Amino acid sequence: MNPQASHSTLRRLERLAEVPARLAAAADPSELFQRGASLAATECGFARALVLSIDRGTLTGETSDRLPDDASEFMRREISRSPLSITAGTAEADAIRIGRSRPQSHSLLAEQLGLTHYALLRIAVQDVALGLLVVDRDTPALDEVDYAVLSAYAAILSSVLETSLTRTRLGEVSEELRYLAVSTQALLGEVRHAPPSLPHRHGERLAFGTFQGVPASAGAGGGVHLTERERAIAQLLAEGLSNREIASRLVVSPETVKSHVTRILRKFGASNRIEAVTRFLQGETDGRAA
Repeated sequence: MNPQASHSTLRRLERLAEVPARLAAAADPSELFQRGASLAATECGFARALVLSIDRGTLTGETSDRLPDDASEFMRREISRSPLSITAGTAEADAIRIGRSRPQSHSLLAEQLGLTHYALLRIAVQDVALGLLVVDRDTPALDEVDYAVLSAYAAILSSVLETSLTRTRLGEVSEELRYLAVSTQALLGEVRHAPPSLPHRHGERLAFGTFQGVPASAGAGGGVHLTERERAIAQLLAEGLSNREIASRLVVSPETVKSHVTRILRKFGASNRIEAVTRFLQGETDGRAA
């Protein structure tokens, strides 16, 4: 690389110094991919850009928010309507494997989106490819300076994505711990205040009773009492919902639902969810009949 090209590369790389802070302002990966595409166009010298997500061997634009310029948004909508399977030996596969596409590689994206002078670069976290940066322009063709700038930009975007995902994970763990603390406190209260009783054979009942919450019908499991939350969860179990679906419906943690389900099974002396639901529904029927 001659001195003039080296100086040009340095100047363009210096322009990327403010990019991390601008990307870090994104609230989630969708907004990050949107900002990443927009800044790739303006800061790296391209007319069109987008960041595609990689999902089980398929490229799609659904993860990104709407792009501000029409040309880039057209490409995002096109690939969202017709996701592209990553095929061995293509430019897309090269980019995911080695970090960027080879100029001579055949690109299915170029065919689908009508790309002219383009580059494909991997966005990865801990060596796992999660996205693909796509940039394109009508002229001029890409040179080594362009590739140097794009490689630096892709590294920045990957780093910011890793930070964003870590922040999201920490938030989820914090929420899970909060719900776990509440569930643990409730269980300890149950141990302290419930009347003692001897366990049945085969562990059908623990050696302590349960809170006297909102009573399930007297016929439900022989006078079983459920709290309001347990009763609500039992009703949703009867509808066939999974723990995760119940958690979403009640806006609680899946682990919290799991804890409640465990207590519901214990109270009904049931070995599985179906048995517990059967006894709950039988109690409902007996209660209405009474």
